Amino acid sequence: MPWAKDVRVSAVFCAVWLESTYASRQHEAREALERLIRLGAAATQSTGAAVALVDGDIERTVATWCIPSYTTAKAAGVSHLVPAIGRTLTAPCSQARDAGLELPFADFADGMLCARRIHLRWGPDAGVIWMARIGAVAFSIHEIEAFEYSAVLVERELGYLAREEDIIVQRERATVEVAQLHEQLQSQYTLYRALAKHLPETVVLIFDADLRVRLNEGNHTIAVLPPTQSHELGQHIAQCFPADAASRIDVACKEALIGNQQLLEIRSSDRILELSVGPLQAPLVKTFGLVIARDVTESRRKHEQSTAYGMRLQALVHNLDDGILVEDENRRVQLCSNRLCDIMRLELPCDVHMGSDCRELTTKMASICFIPEAFEESTSQLMDGNTLNRRELIYLADMRIIERDYSPLSVLDCRMGHLWVYRDVTQREQSKDLLQRQADQLRALSLVDELTGLYNRRGFLTLATQQLKLCDRTMRPALVVFVDLDGMKRINDELGHELGDQALTETANTMRQCFRYSDVLARLGGDEFVALAIDAPEDTAAAIEARLYEKLADLNAKPGRPFELQFSVGMAPYDLSRAEMIEEVLARADSLMYEQKRARKAARK
Repeated sequence: MPWAKDVRVSAVFCAVWLESTYASRQHEAREALERLIRLGAAATQSTGAAVALVDGDIERTVATWCIPSYTTAKAAGVSHLVPAIGRTLTAPCSQARDAGLELPFADFADGMLCARRIHLRWGPDAGVIWMARIGAVAFSIHEIEAFEYSAVLVERELGYLAREEDIIVQRERATVEVAQLHEQLQSQYTLYRALAKHLPETVVLIFDADLRVRLNEGNHTIAVLPPTQSHELGQHIAQCFPADAASRIDVACKEALIGNQQLLEIRSSDRILELSVGPLQAPLVKTFGLVIARDVTESRRKHEQSTAYGMRLQALVHNLDDGILVEDENRRVQLCSNRLCDIMRLELPCDVHMGSDCRELTTKMASICFIPEAFEESTSQLMDGNTLNRRELIYLADMRIIERDYSPLSVLDCRMGHLWVYRDVTQREQSKDLLQRQADQLRALSLVDELTGLYNRRGFLTLATQQLKLCDRTMRPALVVFVDLDGMKRINDELGHELGDQALTETANTMRQCFRYSDVLARLGGDEFVALAIDAPEDTAAAIEARLYEKLADLNAKPGRPFELQFSVGMAPYDLSRAEMIEEVLARADSLMYEQKRARKAARK
């Protein structure tokens, strides 16, 4: 824009003129101040006078009479001695010197000082006016009144100078800001035109209140539009588009000038144009409109093809006999078929699971499995290994058998998610006469003790091994607690096996009360019990042991009991640094338990 250079030249010229004008005004103001204090000194019979301004910690004179100009620290200046605004100080000069004054008062050693603060736009400590005379004669009331009137005139003169300074500075700043604004507008205008030219198959038009085109960029990129040149502006906005759409565009552009936004679609020669018509949202721009036209033919065609493909794919998935589950790399559900919900007893319709966390879905499916922990562990291992896995058998609690396939999804070695395929193979296994054998094996490998409801030895070793692996990965502490009943043989021999079973059951219930649901509790066999406490550091052993004996005491305190239950306890922490086997930790806890049992026997003897 050529006018930008003219604006910069005008700004420089104006700044120079303002600076010279301000310098001339300062000189005139200084002379006026000197005349004022000279007249005030004559009215008060003073032999020296000055007007000083305070700038931070510095006091500097702007006008003097019969004394040299000075600059001193505020703490040593006259302003430091003068009371608040509105009061006049009169005092001997010797008293002022005693108070720390360092001004050239040698000529007024035995004289009198009269001073007053002056209020300006800079604040209450802006300045001070003072007059002094030789001799110890005090200032009269009429002289003080004349001095105070001189102070008022000085304040006004400095105020006029300050206001003129503000006006000059503001004009200078405004002139510079206008030049900078025009430079920014020029830069933004150039950048905008370059951006509009490089938008693929997009036309940007700006029109005025008469619907005449003021900017036309990108018209040549869309073949179905009438050919126009970007420098040939001024034509009606409707002339830039096919004739059969002229009336619609004319109405939309008129609506845009009153602030309404519209989205139009124009079809011409098998092409689809999408037009966004609205007001030009910019400061101080109220009578311009904006049209952005894009050729969306290919994107619309691809979208329709993609939609049709997706619908066919969903129809295919939902009609398969296999259940399909697809999750993305963040384990969010992307596809869940109705058949999967039917096989794994999930909520229907399947759409309720779309976008949900697949970990929650895995937990729900694990809840109907015969061994939920094994299902979750297998799922984690397959995803961590990121390898194809086929025909994994999953045994459900309702005695159904599910076959599962896993396939990692990736594109160019970049992980994109996971594909799971579930199918119910119960009938197939029954036809092969395998179901009965599998059921027998499952019963043989039962993990629960029938009497106490705790895990048996096999169940404890299996689950404890899994938990310790988890502790290794997450660096969580664990504690093995070994409990052995005292006098179990005497209870069986003297009171019968029925009460012996009662003693075992009560021990199991006592341990349930002392440990968390997440801890692994088991009856190893006979009168031996064990617990694996997760997130239990070694320093919690004493508290666990105290809680066990407290619950035992509460149990024995119940009236009418046929026997008193006693047991010994041994505890061993899991050593994370060695990655021990569960059997090693169990052996150490067993050894500590027998040490306690031997100590008790020795104490009784």
